[in-house]
Amino acid sequence: MKLPLARLGPLCGLLAAVVFLVLFVTALILDPGWQMGGMWLSDLGVRQAAWAFNTACVLAGLLLIPYALSLPRVLHRGAVTWVGAVLFLVAAGFLIGVGVFTEHFGSLHTIVSFGFFGTLVLGWIVLAYPMHKTAAFGGLGAVINVVALLVNAASAVLFNAYTLEAVVVLSAVVWGILTAGILLARQPAAAAVPTPASNV
Repeated sequence: MKLPLARLGPLCGLLAAVVFLVLFVTALILDPGWQMGGMWLSDLGVRQAAWAFNTACVLAGLLLIPYALSLPRVLHRGAVTWVGAVLFLVAAGFLIGVGVFTEHFGSLHTIVSFGFFGTLVLGWIVLAYPMHKTAAFGGLGAVINVVALLVNAASAVLFNAYTLEAVVVLSAVVWGILTAGILLARQPAAAAVPTPASNV
């Protein structure tokens, strides 16, 4: 049976977060010399565990594409939702770029990195209202986004840039697991397609 986009999208969103987390932890285990808070995450992409980190970015970005495309179907209908979906679609493209255009590519890597973080944060801001109006979140959709934004804002004040980057990425992982998981668990079941009446 063909899985509808309204189910496939959130499923891919959940997988994107889980796959990234598993491969990111794998990179940390294989590269004990990398230091959280003292090095960029992208440094993992040019060290001995580069395959794990870069694969994490590419796979997560690819899986985020159907999730972004599904947002107008699973969230409150409206133009704002479409804007948020486009932002997340662009963020997915930039995330793939982070894994493909590593630090070896110099300024190009900087562009795709800032592009990812910028569109991600803008996506959280824009989707706060549609998520608030989406019944599956029980009125707490905006809270999820606001908390993510506040955590990152506080991190910008309390920590250095290396730690802030890590907090933003881990916030994105948690956000993806929460939102996609809730949509999968509470999304109304699709109506059954009626079978043609018999002429007997």
